[in-house]
Amino acid sequence: MKVIFENDKYKVKTFTMENFDDFCKINQDKVVAKYVNHNNGKPKTYKECVDKYMDITYAQNKYGYSYWAIYSKDDIFMGQCGGLKSWLGEINFCYAFHKRYWGKGIGTEICKMVVEYLFKNFADVKKLTCCAFSENVASVKLLKKLGFRFLKKEKEFDKDLEYFELKKEDYEKNI
Repeated sequence: MKVIFENDKYKVKTFTMENFDDFCKINQDKVVAKYVNHNNGKPKTYKECVDKYMDITYAQNKYGYSYWAIYSKDDIFMGQCGGLKSWLGEINFCYAFHKRYWGKGIGTEICKMVVEYLFKNFADVKKLTCCAFSENVASVKLLKKLGFRFLKKEKEFDKDLEYFELKKEDYEKNI
């Protein structure tokens, strides 16, 4: 696993076959999946993990960025965070952390660090998009703290899904 960047608390690494099991564990965690807006909040199947993992590693190789593995300084896997370019060219910002890290400000700290890194190091990253179920109050609050602007609310799987964006120029004004 290549360390992309780190600070005194966290390491941001590429996903490789070495940490594929960690990737699967977080994406198959029922508690975490409940708040993720794919598949009606159900955990990914093993095949879905493989497919998503292929997308992530392809994007990392092609663009230099993707969803990254987040580790503590002492190499404990905490979750994932990053931006993945869609086939439409949008860069979807995503994060998911193990439940033991929730409610401590860790997600906000890591997401802020990753957003800043994406905007500073990749010229094609001019805007990040993200969405969260309205019932995931902590994620909606996190996105607003980071400066993401609310765009719209739509129904997905009979739940309210909120869409947000963060433009690089807006982020830079608020640093």
